[in-house]
Amino acid sequence: MAETAVGSVLLVDDDEVFVDLVGRHLEAHRFTVVTAGSVEATRQLLKQGLRPALLLLDINLPDDSGWSLLRDSSLTAAGSPPVVIMSGTQIRPERLREFGVAGYLPKPVSMALLTSCITRFIRAPGGLGATDSTEVAE
Repeated sequence: MAETAVGSVLLVDDDEVFVDLVGRHLEAHRFTVVTAGSVEATRQLLKQGLRPALLLLDINLPDDSGWSLLRDSSLTAAGSPPVVIMSGTQIRPERLREFGVAGYLPKPVSMALLTSCITRFIRAPGGLGATDSTEVAE
C-alpha cells in the first residue's frame, strides 16, 4: 500500500452508518479518508504502510478496545499521528492525558466541530496536547 496524502484521516469505528456519514462529510471537505472497523484491521493497515495525518478512534470496537491500539507500537511505527477519540462513552481527562490523546469528541458529534478539530490538528504538525485542546470535553 502506498503512503497516503498529508491530509489523510484514518477513521476507526465499527458503526457502518456513522463511518459512511463521517467519511462522506470529510471527503466533501477534501480530506482523504481510510476506514477500519476493528483494532486488528487498523494494525494491518498501519503494518502495510498507511501513514495517516490523524487517527479518529472509537474506544469500543468489536475485537478489542481502542486503548489497546494506543498501548502497542503500531502508531509509533506509523509516525505517531495525533489521535482524536470519538466515543459515546464518557472518558476522564486524566485517561486522555495518560495516553497522550490529542482530543476527545463525544458522540454524537457535530460535523462542524469535527471538521474544525481535524483541520486544526492536521495543520499543526504534532497536533496539540489534550490539555491545550478546546475540543476535549472535561
